[in-house]
Parts: sequence; C-alpha cells; structure tokens
Amino acid sequence: MSKQQFYPIGTPGFPWSKDDKSQWLKRVNQKPQRSYRDDVLSRLDFWQNTFDVKQYGALSQDPQRYPLYCVKTKEDFNSNNKPCILITGGTHGYETSGVHGAMLFIEKYMQHYSQYFHIAVLPCVSPWSYECVQRWNSQCLDPNRQYLQDSPCEESRLVVEWLLKQSQLSNNNTNNWIM
Repeated sequence: MSKQQFYPIGTPGFPWSKDDKSQWLKRVNQKPQRSYRDDVLSRLDFWQNTFDVKQYGALSQDPQRYPLYCVKTKEDFNSNNKPCILITGGTHGYETSGVHGAMLFIEKYMQHYSQYFHIAVLPCVSPWSYECVQRWNSQCLDPNRQYLQDSPCEESRLVVEWLLKQSQLSNNNTNNWIM
C-alpha cells in the first residue's frame, strides 16, 4: 500500500532534507504578522519593581529583536519550601493563547499566587515563531520536541540552561519544579 502525500513538501515516512526545509521556509510567510516587541517586551518594564524581570538569552538570528526574558517572583527560590512553578508561553508561535495567557498571568495573578509558590514565567519562548505565526522556528525545528541540554533548537536549549542555572542557584533540582 502506498502512502498518500497530503503535503507538497517532503516524502511521507521520511525526515525532511535540507532541500525540503528550504522549500518550507520559502513557502511560509516570514513577514511578521504580529509584534513580539509590542505584545511582550513593551509590557515587561511595568513589572520591574514588583518582580525580577531579567533577560536569560537572545536568539542569534537577531539578538536585538529577539531578547528572551523571564519574569520571576523576587523571593529567593531557596528561602523556604514553596514549590517552584515554571510557566512558558509561545513555544509554538502559532498558539497565540500561550503568550497572551502568560502575560495575563503576570499582570493579574502572579502577585497573588506568589504567596504560595515561587513562580517563573517565560512569556515567549519562540518569538520568531510567534511573530510569523508558525509552529516551528526559523530552522524548521519544533521547540516543544527539543527541550534538551545540547539541543540544536536554540530556544529550547536556552530554557533548559536557564532552568538548570536556577536549580543550581537554589540548591534545588529540576524535580522540584512544577512545569
């Protein structure tokens, strides 16, 4: 039985080649459909006095356009036995609700829940994908399938590096995090 091809790129049952990925990048709309700066970055300054707002990385394709930020409760994560919660948005850029939900949580609920939990929010893991409304990043990688220390997916690798650093700073381990 032959596999029916329903997508114009690639061969069913086989990983995409460099040529297939190149074809995909030509087909996708790489012109931003929305603004990471307007929807996320411009709203973070307001929270500087309430939470720790720190840059944890930047995408190498355009570090000025795509800095990556964490918004964290100010209390030291090692100061008591509260559980640690990590909230991420924008791993898949086409899932608008993740970014908007993370920003809504920061703006309306984070302060209240900080009495019960240590909280860290990474509001937009994959800003290029968010702007271009794509599941994958600009290297045709799915960030959600790449949360590994040595990941080829920069967005995912930076999250893992940030999480490991937090765990070392708090004498904690990643098993104490609710994600």
